[in-house]
Amino acid sequence: MIASAKEVIVLVDSTKFGKKSFGKICTIDQVDHIITDNNISKDLIHKIKSLGIDLTVSN
Repeated sequence: MIASAKEVIVLVDSTKFGKKSFGKICTIDQVDHIITDNNISKDLIHKIKSLGIDLTVSN
């Protein structure tokens, strides 16, 4: 589904960044947009935006 999608949007809460999981859905270079909460660090915001990924931080 990701390969045929026009846009890949990931909805994730800030506590999930930097964690390892038992499964992988896709790599970061396949993501177009990330939506997360406002507890994300400023450093991580910078890293995501520097990869050219759109980022929405919600309250």
